[in-house]
Amino acid sequence: MQILIYLGVFVLYTNLADNLAGTPYIILPVVAAFFGFPLIIRLLFRREGITFDRTYQLMLVFLAAAILSTLIAKDQTLALLWILEYVAQGVLLYPLVVNLVRDRASWMRFVRVVMLSASLLGSAAILDNVTGLKVSKALHLTDEEDPTNLRQLARVNATGPGGREVGPIGGPNRFAQILIVLIPLGLCCLKTSKNWTEKIVSAGALLLVLGGVLVTYSRGALLTLMMLAWLLPLFGLLRLRIVVIAGALGIILAPIVAPSLVARLMTLQGVESFFDQDADVGADSSMRGRMTEMLSAFNVFLDHPIIGVGPGQYTKFYSMEYQSDPKIAFRGITKTRRAHCLYLEMAAETGLLGLSVFGALMGFLILGLWEQRRRWLDRDEDLVTMVTAAGLSVVAYLGTAVFLHLSYQRYFWFLVAIAGSALVIARDEEPVEEEDAAPAPITSIMTRDERLIPTLRPDVR
Repeated sequence: MQILIYLGVFVLYTNLADNLAGTPYIILPVVAAFFGFPLIIRLLFRREGITFDRTYQLMLVFLAAAILSTLIAKDQTLALLWILEYVAQGVLLYPLVVNLVRDRASWMRFVRVVMLSASLLGSAAILDNVTGLKVSKALHLTDEEDPTNLRQLARVNATGPGGREVGPIGGPNRFAQILIVLIPLGLCCLKTSKNWTEKIVSAGALLLVLGGVLVTYSRGALLTLMMLAWLLPLFGLLRLRIVVIAGALGIILAPIVAPSLVARLMTLQGVESFFDQDADVGADSSMRGRMTEMLSAFNVFLDHPIIGVGPGQYTKFYSMEYQSDPKIAFRGITKTRRAHCLYLEMAAETGLLGLSVFGALMGFLILGLWEQRRRWLDRDEDLVTMVTAAGLSVVAYLGTAVFLHLSYQRYFWFLVAIAGSALVIARDEEPVEEEDAAPAPITSIMTRDERLIPTLRPDVR
């Protein structure tokens, strides 16, 4: 049964089923089959109970908030499709993972399979970027031939060495996102390895994932990486001196090895121009477009603050109108565009109600993991590492979500399920209390009448 679960992880994270079939609708039934069959066996034959934790309950509350927003949607069918997507990629996926991964040993195996799957994506992307051999295409680990993605391909120049790699879901920023959130989990695998073979495999997978992030040239991912460089030593997943050495080497070698990456980072200086018209460096076209899209969604939220305009409605019915407002139009955009920010698009479409429930959901999960970290601190180092890594992975996704809307949301809810599973496991484990001082040992002497009489004597040191 375990092999089916691991195949499901591999198919989900590599998006292999969709890329092989050429359609975005095949992967969820395939993953549901891989995960669902072992779960049914456990429930029916092993009589294991089913878990619906607080995180999942809040997901259902978020579903209710989204349904409420649907009532005022201009296009009910479009709103219903958004609801169905959330149900399939979140509401159904989360309990499958949480109820399949019930103890720390299975959790660690599960995460290691995720890391190995992602490392395959990273290694293929690195080879593509360095050699131009199109390894990702040969292994069906990219959808770069998707006819809906031609404009994206032209922009990122993914067809030759040195271009931005698009990964299995057809976009460099999204590819970077699904890789960078695994860095804390990769460090967890490394720290909890029991032998040198596990350490070498875990370290190799982690480096390949990191390399995959770098060849996307994603500015948002690099900013998130800087955030992790501060958080990982702070919470004990990585030694500070390693971060300092890696940072120093990066500063020295990046201009030589990856000048394009440095050039993209330098464009971030243009952010100042949004607040100071006399800034020395202006924002590039991409940044001006992003700011226009974000402010457009924010203004929609201000006009519809309670329950928003309905799921999936912002892009089609509101983006063009609000983007053309000269007060916020840092760049002229002549077509519908999404908000490029999870929080602002969610606020526009589900209002303060949906955004508050989502915030409560994330807050409960992260604070719950933090509480378990405090509970197990100085008691169980491996369990502390596990819940810490799970929490930081979710934080990493939320960091990238400042610059990306909620597309391919199965990756997000899959990560939430991994963190939720870690929370349930840590919560349900009972600490092993230290035994009280051992009583004085009982010895015996033989009396004259050969009767055995127990007596106490001091410890023999």
